[in-house]
Amino acid sequence: MGVSIQQNEVTNPSNPNVHSIEEFNALNRTIESLVVASGSCSDDSITELKMNQFTQLRVLNIGNECFVYVREFEMIGMNALETVRIGTSCFLSANGVFRLRDCQRVRELRIGRFSFSDYSRCEIESVPSLEVIEIGDLKEPSYNFFSASLELRSGLEEGH
Repeated sequence: MGVSIQQNEVTNPSNPNVHSIEEFNALNRTIESLVVASGSCSDDSITELKMNQFTQLRVLNIGNECFVYVREFEMIGMNALETVRIGTSCFLSANGVFRLRDCQRVRELRIGRFSFSDYSRCEIESVPSLEVIEIGDLKEPSYNFFSASLELRSGLEEGH
């Protein structure tokens, strides 16, 4: 079952700090910044998370140990998105898929240690503004996308 995003109002709609899946479900789709507190949204009924419904989201900050049961995490066609930061030990389901695609303004993608460790696919495509990709920690074992291959595509290759 995926996350069901509803268009309810939230207490602080301009810069929400989410602590539960109920708060996440109550978010307004027009928010520009989102913080998911560490240890949040790890209900085992949440197996996919598609962020493209947040059409004006510019900054996504996910704390540590969040969304641990999600098997499919997508950010596709998010034209306002600029920054994605994901803490440690998030998105831990086996054979998961991470997709960051067609997000023209994304400049920064940072992923903490152990996040996506059992994911089998990491797709990053058509993110022409991407300047920083930081996955794990160079000084410590990180195991991010341990069994996956990483493929960066510009979108220009499709004509070949």
